[in-house]
Amino acid sequence: MPRRRTRIATALLATATALALAVGVSACSSAGSGSSTSSAAAKPAVVKLRLHAASKNYWTTWQTEAKKQNIDLQIVPITDGQQLDQSVVDGTTDINSFQHLFYQAQFNVATNSHLVALAANYIYPMGIYSKKYKKISQIPSGSTVLVPNDATNQARALLVFQQAGLLKLKDGGSPLSTPDDVLPESKVKVQAVASTQVVIGLGDVAAGATTNNNVVDGGLDPKDALINDAKSTDADPYINIFTVRQKDANNPTLKKLVKIFQNSKEIQQQISDENGGILIDKSSVPQKQLQSILKKLEKQYATATGKSYQP
Repeated sequence: MPRRRTRIATALLATATALALAVGVSACSSAGSGSSTSSAAAKPAVVKLRLHAASKNYWTTWQTEAKKQNIDLQIVPITDGQQLDQSVVDGTTDINSFQHLFYQAQFNVATNSHLVALAANYIYPMGIYSKKYKKISQIPSGSTVLVPNDATNQARALLVFQQAGLLKLKDGGSPLSTPDDVLPESKVKVQAVASTQVVIGLGDVAAGATTNNNVVDGGLDPKDALINDAKSTDADPYINIFTVRQKDANNPTLKKLVKIFQNSKEIQQQISDENGGILIDKSSVPQKQLQSILKKLEKQYATATGKSYQP
C-alpha cells in the first residue's frame, strides 16, 4: 500500500469531529412496536442526544419539537467525538449526524463495519475565495492557491479548483486526491496549509478553498465565494447524513425523529443563519440513493487502500 494512502486512512479517522453529535435511543420499542395499549401509546420514547456543541440553539429547538411528538429528547454533552461511529456499531448509541457519506465510507472500510445512511440533511459547500480577484477568470497562470492539508477536506478543495478550471487531477480526481495528483498542465500551483490558515493566507496568494465554518470564523461571508461545489456531482460524497446500524435502517422512532429535524422551519432557519445562508438542503434525497453513493465510495476507498471489504 502506498505510504500516502496510509496517511489518508489515518487522517480521515481523526478528523471531522469538531461539530460531532450522537443520539442514543433508549426506548425505541415504545414508539415502534405497534402496541395497542393506551398506556404504551402515551409513554414517550426516550432519546439521548450526545454532542459537543450543546449550546447550539437548534439542538434545544429539536428537543422542544420532539417533545410535541411524544419523544423525550435528552441532551447529554460528550467529550470524545472520535468514538461516535463506534458507539453506533456497538449499540451504545443508535444514530448520529456529524459526517458526510465519504467519511462514513472510510470508517466502514477501515473498521469492517456496515453502518448505513438513514437520511440526508445538508451539503455545506466548499468554496473558492480570494482577496485579490473578483472572478475565477482573473486568476493568472502560475499563481499559488491554498487547500486544507487535512485529508477530509483536501481532496474536496482540489476538486473545486478542478471544477473552476484552474487545475487538472490525475484520472479526473476523486475523494482521495492529494496535491501529488495535480497534473503539470494545471493553471495554478497548489500549497497545502492547515484548514484554519486558508482564510488567513488569502492576502499572500491568488485564492484558497475551504469550508463554511472556517470562512465565517475568518470574518468572510460564504456568499462571497467565487465558486462552490454545492450543485456539483463532485459534492455527492459530502452529503451530510444521519447514520444508523443496518438493523435500524427502517426504525420508525429514528425516522420520526429525523423528520422532526428536517421539517422544522425554525431549526432550518437557525442552521442557515449559523452558516451564512449558504447550504444546500438534501433531505429529499432518497435513502436508497444515499446507500448507492455510500457503497460506491466504500468500494473506491477499499481499492485505494488495499482493504478487503464487502459492502
